[in-house]
Parts: sequence; C-alpha cells; structure tokens
Amino acid sequence: MYDYTGIIVLTIAFTCSLILGITVVLLSKRVNTQKRKIPMMFVSIAIIIGAIFMLSQLMPALISPEIEMLEGVYTDTYKPTSGAHLTRTLYFDIGESDDISLTLDVFSMHKILPAMEEGQLYRVWYEANTEIIVKCEAI
Repeated sequence: MYDYTGIIVLTIAFTCSLILGITVVLLSKRVNTQKRKIPMMFVSIAIIIGAIFMLSQLMPALISPEIEMLEGVYTDTYKPTSGAHLTRTLYFDIGESDDISLTLDVFSMHKILPAMEEGQLYRVWYEANTEIIVKCEAI
C-alpha cells in the first residue's frame, strides 16, 4: 500500500502559507496608512503566487497520482542544515550518468523507508510529477 503522507504534508504547508499571505495582504490594505508597509504587501503577494504554483503541482498528485517505480542503489541523503525543513532528498544510482533524486517528508520517513544502507539496492515507488516517495523496499 502506498503512503501519501508526504504529498498531504506539503499540501497542508502550502495551504497554510497561502492563507497567511492572503491574511497579511488584507491586513496591509486595511491598515496601510504609511508607505512603509508596501514592501510587506509585495512579499505577501510573492508568497501567495508561490503557494498557488506549488498547490497546482500537488493537487493533481492527490487527486490522481501517477506512481512510477525504479530500482537503484542508495547513495546519499541530503539533510538541510538550517531551519525547519519538512523534506529530505534521497539520491539513487540507477546506472545512468546522473543520480536520481527523490524527496520524502520527515513525518513518514521511518514508516516508508527501511534502515537505508549505502550501496544497497532498493525498489522505490514515487509520484512522478512531485517525485515524492510513496513506498520503498530493499531488494
């Protein structure tokens, strides 16, 4: 069974940022009696545009996910060093010139992934458009 927690977590995060951006724009327009608050409004509009773009990528993945499978050797994990990041990037070598990078959220990481060992061959199922892992097993 596939685990869509990663797609759901990112959808919730970008929906919250969309709501926050809209709230700040509305409050800025209402309270904006000084020119100093105009940059805050432009930043909020940029957040709204970014959230709408990301949600337009995530919603089709929730409605009708396109699941693909790859077999590759696990090579590395990228863990962001600063801030509260919701995803990790995992790299798999499938024998081509470049490694394949797939993402996984930190909430479902231990449910989906076995204890990853470098050099081990894995079969990984992921959503094709978002490249979020939904299932993984060692071969």
